[in-house]
Amino acid sequence: DGSGVAAVLTAAYVLSNFEFNRTIKFVAFSGEEVGLLGSKCYVKELYEKNEDLLVEFNADMIGYAETAQGGKNVSLSLTEDAKWMIDEIKNLNQNYNINFNIKEGWKIKTGVIRTGSDYYDFVLYGYEAIAFWQDEFNRNYYHTTNDTIDHVNFSYLVNVTKLIVGSLAYL
Repeated sequence: DGSGVAAVLTAAYVLSNFEFNRTIKFVAFSGEEVGLLGSKCYVKELYEKNEDLLVEFNADMIGYAETAQGGKNVSLSLTEDAKWMIDEIKNLNQNYNINFNIKEGWKIKTGVIRTGSDYYDFVLYGYEAIAFWQDEFNRNYYHTTNDTIDHVNFSYLVNVTKLIVGSLAYL
């Protein structure tokens, strides 16, 4: 998920220029495709140290938009107690002229089979999560050697990253 890592690095770079009342941690995990190993280990340690976490933002597959309509949409999946953030994210989207059509994706729940994204273990340990997703699925290249940088829609990736950075700064 190079697009998600690019967003994390960009968010860290931009937000490092400001001071906040809360600590913001920027983390990229390895081992997602082989059992969510990195996030599983990280969140277990958070939990064992009894660390407070307001919400985990997950940027997974956020750089692909093939059609003009797909480039206007972003999907958010979230836990029930993070639902209050949807209106705030929509306001940021409008106020900063990002102008996405924000779609609410599936509800992130515990008690379902292990899913393929790093928010999973955060939810298992009782933390809240919001996952940002591209609206169109990259069927032709996903999990293949053809999933290369020339298939990234950079203007779309920039706008999703702006939405994530603005949402983090708001929190």
